[in-house]
Amino acid sequence: MAEIDIERLNQVELEFGGVRFETYYTRYFGTSTRMFGRVDGEWAEMLRFDDFVDVPHYHAPADDDNAIMLNVAETGEPMAFFLDIIETKLSDRLPAIGFGDVVPSIDQDRVRANLELVRYAMNSVLPEGFSRVPGQCLQDADEERGQTRKENFAKAMADMAAEKAAAQAAAQPA
Repeated sequence: MAEIDIERLNQVELEFGGVRFETYYTRYFGTSTRMFGRVDGEWAEMLRFDDFVDVPHYHAPADDDNAIMLNVAETGEPMAFFLDIIETKLSDRLPAIGFGDVVPSIDQDRVRANLELVRYAMNSVLPEGFSRVPGQCLQDADEERGQTRKENFAKAMADMAAEKAAAQAAAQPA
């Protein structure tokens, strides 16, 4: 699958309550926060939240084929929406995406007690020019970075459409 080349900058890693988080700034786009749990003794990525300027979305399960776009008018502030999933909905969401066996290993009280660390990490990795406006998507004041973001997204979307068309053509009987 085509992917946008994302360089991880300012990465912060946190581990508590049976889960691990990796939060980092993705050049031009915004922040990504990945949530891992233990599956057969190994860390497995379960959820990913991409708090990108103008296109906040999450992946459940955390793969590129399952992007769930957020409508801020419906969900409210994207970061608060995602943190609410972590705080109150893991026992419902994880089984639905194939990680039900992980739920008993999560100390939800400890996760709740440390959730502000995740919020802090999501804010601390952003470089100058990015800001969070209550009730809105992540904002970026840098126009050049915004133009590069639009170009990169357009290329990624075109690449994904071409890959999908090629896969469909390959699936057609000759």
